[in-house]
Amino acid sequence: MKWNQHFKSKPTGVLASLFAFAFLIFGCSSGESPTASLDQEISSDLWSPQPGDQVQPGRPIPVIIDENYWDQPGMTINPRRPVNVATPVPIDGDEGGIVRSGNHSYVIPAGAIDGTINFTMSAASAVGIAVDCGPSPLYFADGHPVRLSLSYAGTQYDTDFCIPRGIIPLDPSALQIWYDPQDGSPLILQESNRTFDADTKTISIDVDHFSRYILA
Repeated sequence: MKWNQHFKSKPTGVLASLFAFAFLIFGCSSGESPTASLDQEISSDLWSPQPGDQVQPGRPIPVIIDENYWDQPGMTINPRRPVNVATPVPIDGDEGGIVRSGNHSYVIPAGAIDGTINFTMSAASAVGIAVDCGPSPLYFADGHPVRLSLSYAGTQYDTDFCIPRGIIPLDPSALQIWYDPQDGSPLILQESNRTFDADTKTISIDVDHFSRYILA
């Protein structure tokens, strides 16, 4: 979604300059921000797959088709702020804890970190299922992996959403979680202790470090 303003030329350069100046001062403060935006000037680092795109041959990427998806708590993308800003959750390494973003979550086990760290989880796509986990880079103590769960709810893999609307759902059982190095290199499949839960509509894996993770 892009906000475009179209202005007609004024008879004189003076009037045009005054109008442009007034718009810069007052125009940007009016109107409500949409909950999701693909404006390249603001959200250039959002992962934006299209229906039919594939990461794994024969596996269409889950694309959000639920029009109410962005109304869920924690799932708003505000194009007027940096897309990776998320509310920090302080977690004590001796106790561990959980961080949620909508239907997505990760669990920090006790002993995975030293001291207290502020953790974040933010949506990394306005149309696909991807999350940025932070702080990044961050590696966890050996033998104490973090449990990451990504949900396919609201996509073409969600039976409960699709069937009442006459949409034939795809089989979610083979969905995988991929690590995105974000350096132009291919996505890396993450398979450590992978589980599929049809009741919670999640795919879960163990991760030893944080970055961007994509469901595909």
